[in-house]
Amino acid sequence: MITYTIYTLIFFILAFVIYISFRGIKSNIELKKNISSNNINQTLNYSKNDILNQLKEANEMKKKGVITKKEFINIKKKILSN
Repeated sequence: MITYTIYTLIFFILAFVIYISFRGIKSNIELKKNISSNNINQTLNYSKNDILNQLKEANEMKKKGVITKKEFINIKKKILSN
């Protein structure tokens, strides 16, 4: 009788350990998904900021007379096509 009690106790402990392990794995998977989506969002924001900065620089060059209006339009098309 004591043997069955010990086996039952070991079974419940093992089930609890497996349950905790699967919870940890599940939370790790969710964390990886969140990190991946955050990295994608940061990359997209960086790209948008980079494009804006390039356009601002080109506009400043046009205002200062470094480049012509045609050159500015060509630069703008090139920046926006990438």
